Amino acid sequence: MFPLTSPFEMDGGGVQVIAAKLQAAPYVGTLKQLFGDALFSDPSIAVARYQIED
Repeated sequence: MFPLTSPFEMDGGGVQVIAAKLQAAPYVGTLKQLFGDALFSDPSIAVARYQIED
């Protein structure tokens, strides 16, 4: 998760901030369809899945 959280690269904030941004994204339905409704039960997993699929 280094590039997403690094202040020298993408500086997305903490994992919780990034997960919240993903939950507010217009494609959240697609993410839940691919990975299940429990995707956001753990912010770390949500961000990790996003990075793998991005």
